[in-house]
Amino acid sequence: MPWKKSSEQEQRVKLALEMLSGRGSVKEICARYGVCRSVSYKWLRRYKQNGKMGVVSRQRGRPSQSSKARRHWGGRVLAARHAKRSWGAQKLRWLLEQKHRLEAVPSARTIHRWLCQAKLVKARRRRLRVGRGLAPKILCQHCNDIWTADFKGDIVTKDGHRIVPLTVRDLFSRYVFAAAPVRALSDQNVRKIFTRLFRRYGMPRAIRVDRGSPFCGSGPLSLTTLSLWWTRLGIEVQFVSRTHKIDNNSHEQMHLILKQEAATPVCATYAAQLRRIQRWRISYNQTRPHDSLDRSPPNSLYQKSARKMPALRAPSYPKHFLTRRVRPHGWIKLHGSYHHIGRAFVGLVVGLSPSSSLPLLAVHFDHLCLGTLDPTKLRSSLVPLT
Repeated sequence: MPWKKSSEQEQRVKLALEMLSGRGSVKEICARYGVCRSVSYKWLRRYKQNGKMGVVSRQRGRPSQSSKARRHWGGRVLAARHAKRSWGAQKLRWLLEQKHRLEAVPSARTIHRWLCQAKLVKARRRRLRVGRGLAPKILCQHCNDIWTADFKGDIVTKDGHRIVPLTVRDLFSRYVFAAAPVRALSDQNVRKIFTRLFRRYGMPRAIRVDRGSPFCGSGPLSLTTLSLWWTRLGIEVQFVSRTHKIDNNSHEQMHLILKQEAATPVCATYAAQLRRIQRWRISYNQTRPHDSLDRSPPNSLYQKSARKMPALRAPSYPKHFLTRRVRPHGWIKLHGSYHHIGRAFVGLVVGLSPSSSLPLLAVHFDHLCLGTLDPTKLRSSLVPLT
């Protein structure tokens, strides 16, 4: 309502008296006081029933049943949470049901709300929406056919330093190339490690990664700056996919071994933990037998790749293609309007060709077809291929 709080009761009384007098229409009275018809009739009904005291705002209290349940179960829920810090509301409810079989335990949603109010639950991370990616064509039959890469979870030393190792391994021979710490999960830091590995061991035919940053993005074909760099070097990028039955299970199993043998318990200092991880990598490659390799160590099977790291070349397109350089933030300018292609292609030249469904244009980068865009729309975005 538009009136001040100090005169709310007086205004409501005047509103009710004017409606009782019948000197004006209800529509005019509502417009003058800035309320709707239902509100005006509510205050009129309350004024008739209880006079001036009927138009006082009513305080809504919390249900007594909820407060009783909170007093009875709140402490038990918090105690169970402190005992099982990694358990969520559903598991805590199951635990309380086992301990208090004769009582009605609150619902999982109620327990979750109490945990949120106690700030014992973190908001779920928003999942990245990614594209379909590239269909895999290379199978693992020899050394350097497929390399797998992933980040090992945080290792926090006793002096408080955080280590996030990037692990890279040959899928066929199980040879671990690197378990190098990364200061930040950025394209530049990961690219430096892979550049060093390519120069030392040669290049693989394919690299298999999960759908996390900085390997996979929400742009066309799920490419990021890093995975696009691999593609330009002639390496097939394989994203973990249930549809294509591609997984990184053996790599995750190697992470479990790393944690058990090189990070349990953690070292006292950052430098000591790094030395321990490097000693583990050498032992894993040279002395640890693998059942899949007839109980031989990976070092006995692995051989360096003959593919050397080439220099990047600028993509070339047919003469009838329109070419545009992708501007900062992933936009191109076409016919006086801006169209979004993707941040992974900033600074690179893309080609545009007429599509089978006019007036759409097909967007190409080198040998990749990224999708289509409509040049007739202002500030449109690329539509990935389905």
